[in-house]
Amino acid sequence: MIRSIIFNPHPDAKEIMHPEQLVTYPMRHADSRYWELDNNQFAEQTFDGRYAYLYYYEFWISTPVSLSFSSIKPDLHICYPLESTGDAMLLTENETTFSLHLKQQHGLYLYFPETELTLTLPVGHHIITGITLDAGLFRPNQERPFEFLMPLVQAKRTADRPILYSMEFMIGPLTYNAILTTFDRINPKVMDNEYVLLHHQIYLIYLSRHKILTADTKHSTTVELIENARDYLQLTINKFGAKARIQDIAKSLQIDPNKLYRIHQQLYNCSFQEYRNQLLLDRIIQQLHDYPNQYAALAEELNFSGPSELNRFFKKKTGQSLSQYKDL
Repeated sequence: MIRSIIFNPHPDAKEIMHPEQLVTYPMRHADSRYWELDNNQFAEQTFDGRYAYLYYYEFWISTPVSLSFSSIKPDLHICYPLESTGDAMLLTENETTFSLHLKQQHGLYLYFPETELTLTLPVGHHIITGITLDAGLFRPNQERPFEFLMPLVQAKRTADRPILYSMEFMIGPLTYNAILTTFDRINPKVMDNEYVLLHHQIYLIYLSRHKILTADTKHSTTVELIENARDYLQLTINKFGAKARIQDIAKSLQIDPNKLYRIHQQLYNCSFQEYRNQLLLDRIIQQLHDYPNQYAALAEELNFSGPSELNRFFKKKTGQSLSQYKDL
């Protein structure tokens, strides 16, 4: 994918090969660079994929500074300010009145035309990561589910002039896990790397949609709250399989797990853990035909520790081993 966001280090910035501070969240196989300027240190990680471009900037700031970035072509981005101690970061467009505060753990979508940008950083520690998205992912039949995003997608398609941005969404444990898993799974040396990158990108897009819709509804009823929790859980099971954790769902929805268990039991006459296990069982059954007698590969795909753990879970839920089930 063509890189469209470029960091322009100050002419006095010194690139360093052996920095004292290393990035908090390493991105596998990324191109990494470090600079120093006036007791400030900057780090950049970038990875060029066919369907997405990943970038990550980390700043250790002792003296307030303004840094220059260029958007060299109209593009659509999903932006994650993971950390910003002290005041919020300020993004401005050169020679216009546009300004936007980037707040810690508040993600958003951005459309940038070809333009020059300035990021003003207060004293503190700041991390921003983002993905340049392929707008072709959002086909015409998807306009309704992603209505909040379509003005930005359309601006990308027509190369409109003004910068646009979406409603913010909270960056919770589900998003953190997805971002860090993406960083860890990138491997251009394997054939399915682009599939992995696309798969993770789509999950992050759907997760952001759920978060925006959740923030918009404000959980006016307990039924809506539980339905949102079930939607999150299904999305997470599809992405992380056996590693999907109910605690992360509760934290993302800012609800006490015990309350979540209690209300779900009252509404559905089954525990939320039972619902989680049923979704995981359904996923195993759905994928059995994709992995004929390849239980180790299936266990890896669904994030079990190995085929033995997968088979134990399946037998506990069905009374049959995987091979017995397939022979029926």
